[in-house]
Amino acid sequence: MTPLENKKETAIQFYKTAFEGNPEKAVHDYVGDDYFQHNPWDSIQEVIEDTKSGRTMF
Repeated sequence: MTPLENKKETAIQFYKTAFEGNPEKAVHDYVGDDYFQHNPWDSIQEVIEDTKSGRTMF
């Protein structure tokens, strides 16, 4: 598998895990500690921080 194919597969697995009912697992498995949301109006940064610190998303 090429590096590009590997990145695509990782992204697919993240979204499948998150949208098929386990968003906390998706964050735990695929979002690194250095994640940074570049869109200042998007609340996903807070969700990621809450999940990484042990607070549940829902």
